[in-house]
Amino acid sequence: MEFRQLRYFIAVAEELHFGRAAERLQMTRPPLSQQIQALERELGVELLTRGQHIALTDAGRVFLEQARRITEVADHAARAARDAGEGNTRLRLGYPATVASRHAPTAVRLFRERHPAITLETVVAHTGAHLMALSARQIDIAFIHSSARRAWAGRFRPLCAERLLVTVPADHPFAKLPAIRAEQLAGEPVVLFPRPLDPPLHDYLLLDVFERAGVSLSVVLEATTLESTLGAVAAGLGLALTAQSAAHLVVAQGIVFRPLVTTAPDLQIGVAWRSEPASRAVQQFLAVIDDLTGDSGRP
Repeated sequence: MEFRQLRYFIAVAEELHFGRAAERLQMTRPPLSQQIQALERELGVELLTRGQHIALTDAGRVFLEQARRITEVADHAARAARDAGEGNTRLRLGYPATVASRHAPTAVRLFRERHPAITLETVVAHTGAHLMALSARQIDIAFIHSSARRAWAGRFRPLCAERLLVTVPADHPFAKLPAIRAEQLAGEPVVLFPRPLDPPLHDYLLLDVFERAGVSLSVVLEATTLESTLGAVAAGLGLALTAQSAAHLVVAQGIVFRPLVTTAPDLQIGVAWRSEPASRAVQQFLAVIDDLTGDSGRP
């Protein structure tokens, strides 16, 4: 028995007319009739009564039900194989280690609601690790920091601008200022994060913000977590630069946040993926992002 014979029989059984079934299958009537006869010989039963009108026999009705089940299972298997081959059954998402945007948790929730058949795997890390994982094909898409001059080599879709704040000890003279200019940090001790943690943000700060302002930062300590950074500032070791998206959730004693005034291009929070054609799962995640940001019709 050939799989195509099942489809031929289903068409004839549903149309109860060889001519209409042949037209539906885009073939001529004689070979269709021959295939149904060959199927009946192989099964050893008549599936159809032929005459002025075609009708299903009892055996034909039972066989039709089973034939439909078989073709449905085969169709599902084919779709699953295609989806797996195109990367559509799983999405590996690089999730920010610190709160980088209100869009990140909302996008995860909406994607899971809209596409429950796709397994969403979240990998929590900083931008530097996400960029390495994207290049190594270990994740499919990630939330990262970027800017017009410090973008990564793949694709990037901005979500929102990221404002920078200066974290200051509460007893520091800068704490009395409404805002702090980049030039004012000249000579001030600074607590900064290591470059591998977030290369785009690190380069943005040193090159776009402070080099442009003619300032060479005096880094006295490298801290790898927001908590250790704020602790160092509270202890009076230096000032720090903090993303507003993370700082607004922090309640800490002995420090204050002040806006950083700079002429540098905007720092962006967005999603990054590889330059190759995006899988359907990545496209579906981007569609969720566009719905959240109000963008549509984007490539």
